[in-house]
Amino acid sequence: MSSVICLLHLVLLGFWVGVPPQEAKPAEPASVDSLVQDALQAYKEGRADDAVELLNKAIGVIQEGQQKGLATFMPEPPKGWKADEIEKSSASFGSSGQSQQWIQVTRRYYPDKEGSDLHVEITLTNSPQLIQVQEAASQIYRNPQMLQLMNQDPNKKIEVFDQAPWFGWRIIEKGDSANGIAYCKSRMVTVNVSQGDQAALDLFWKAIDFKKMATK
Repeated sequence: MSSVICLLHLVLLGFWVGVPPQEAKPAEPASVDSLVQDALQAYKEGRADDAVELLNKAIGVIQEGQQKGLATFMPEPPKGWKADEIEKSSASFGSSGQSQQWIQVTRRYYPDKEGSDLHVEITLTNSPQLIQVQEAASQIYRNPQMLQLMNQDPNKKIEVFDQAPWFGWRIIEKGDSANGIAYCKSRMVTVNVSQGDQAALDLFWKAIDFKKMATK
């Protein structure tokens, strides 16, 4: 029963720690309110399974609203490019004391011409727990000596992206892949480019409004 109470508290307090208020607003407030109230009633009546199911539905509505908010930051295809529809996903798992949550939107872009295998995939993720992992990994890239050592490979170039409050890195491997990762607060941006095309990486990296994402 105690886990149900904790879950109720998480939903009533906004559920997502570290998500800006406008993203945390549910897409259908009345639906969330109704689901939470029904869950409370089910819990009081001793129907714990029903209470958990109703809370999971409420969480789903909240996450849907978060996904829509995150998707607004996905850049439109630049001139000469086309794109698939934005894909959305979310998950929450673990106990109340060690819960893990994330929401994510992804879009793939292609040159608007026949015969090209080049593609770019952008993913925007909101997960406080995932950012903690990236912060630990970033210590390598924050070390000038380590960065210099890694850049001794003539076929690989590593660049640090330090645009407060964002921090990240871009890795370009000739003829293989080019990718960039940057994180800020609870958000993370990843850009993956096939064929090691740095020009495409630069194009889409510049198309992302990092400043706006950091303030919204």
